[in-house]
Amino acid sequence: MSDKNRRLGSLRLNFSNCRLSLPKLLDALEGLPCERVEELDASQNDLGDEAPGKILRLLPLRALRLNSAGLSAQGLRSAIEAITQPWLEQDKCREGELSLSSSGLLGSKSPGADGLSLRPSQSLQVLELAACSADAAVPDLALYLASQCCTLTELDLSWNTLGPHAVQELSLHLRQNTTLRSLRLAHCHLKQAAGVLLACLSTSSLPLERLGLARNGMPYSAFEELACFLGSAVGQQLIDLDLSGNKAVAEEPCSRVLGRALCRVQDVESSYASFRGAELKLSLAGTKPFFDAAYGRWDAGPQLLTILRSPGRVLDVNLDHCTFAEAAIPSLARICLNVRNFSLCQCSGGEGTLGQSFAVHLEEIWLAAWAGAGANGAAEAALLVPFQALNLRCAGARGSCPCGCCCGSFGSMSWACRMAAPSC
Repeated sequence: MSDKNRRLGSLRLNFSNCRLSLPKLLDALEGLPCERVEELDASQNDLGDEAPGKILRLLPLRALRLNSAGLSAQGLRSAIEAITQPWLEQDKCREGELSLSSSGLLGSKSPGADGLSLRPSQSLQVLELAACSADAAVPDLALYLASQCCTLTELDLSWNTLGPHAVQELSLHLRQNTTLRSLRLAHCHLKQAAGVLLACLSTSSLPLERLGLARNGMPYSAFEELACFLGSAVGQQLIDLDLSGNKAVAEEPCSRVLGRALCRVQDVESSYASFRGAELKLSLAGTKPFFDAAYGRWDAGPQLLTILRSPGRVLDVNLDHCTFAEAAIPSLARICLNVRNFSLCQCSGGEGTLGQSFAVHLEEIWLAAWAGAGANGAAEAALLVPFQALNLRCAGARGSCPCGCCCGSFGSMSWACRMAAPSC
């Protein structure tokens, strides 16, 4: 990119849902400074399988989003071919220089002399191909992910039905990848194959930070592998885990194995609590998390909701569209003492007063906890996590937050509450 274009800045183009065909999209791009275009979103257009290849050869993109763009497996193959073509061409140039050098025609010049770069100028980092029927081309994608020319940091293959063979190929080759930071495989019908994926991720060297496995019908065996993954080196660096819509969370065995994986560990060499891994955002939206009233005590055994009631690595919890019994409300309110962000939107349960009941219990528990911490000194008060956001929109909650206003302060704890009537 020239100095002039660098000063002008890069372009991010959004043509999503514009009823474009590939010829119309190329016409729209014709009058633009292509060397400045770094991001393109052409999702929800009927572009066809030739689109990824032609777009990637035309634009030096860092992010390409073609979700629901009328692609099949051949479209994914064309994208991989376009991404790897510059590397193949440079390999040929390198081999040509080596042969000329060995014959003495180039003297002692080494490959890459005369300004020849051994890396292509294009380095695609974000690739989103959700809902593109990519199953047959996943083995080709897996080979690219395992190659040295892979530059992807974010990959989204959600809403693609991936068979066991495709998942196995993807999993095995991801063990050799060193660039991917975000992997989203929501609604891919993984089922038992999710366990294969997680087992391979546990033994990989991925710098993975975000993993999306929503709505995959994960069975108990997959949750066991998830627990092992969260304890691995890769799992400990995870900061975002999406398990929304996996109904097995409602089962006691799955709830307990996930709870144990998220449990706090005490550092025997220190008087302070230490936690396995980075701070984690956990999404369980659209499920019915297991709760047994018989275990509704603060000292309950390791299950998901009771583990979240104690300080741990999970500091952001999303329970939108979940279903709860009235007896679970005190546990939900108790979780708020240990997280920074908590969302409970459009949940059902009880007799239609779940949100109001939650607000009452939250006020009682919060005031009791703060009063107890204040009585026992600043050291215990510091154990309370600074609360940043509480979202009860459409949960049936009316009234104000415990501090007496919708957005204020209570002691040293900050609040940003949104409690609206169901009519919102």
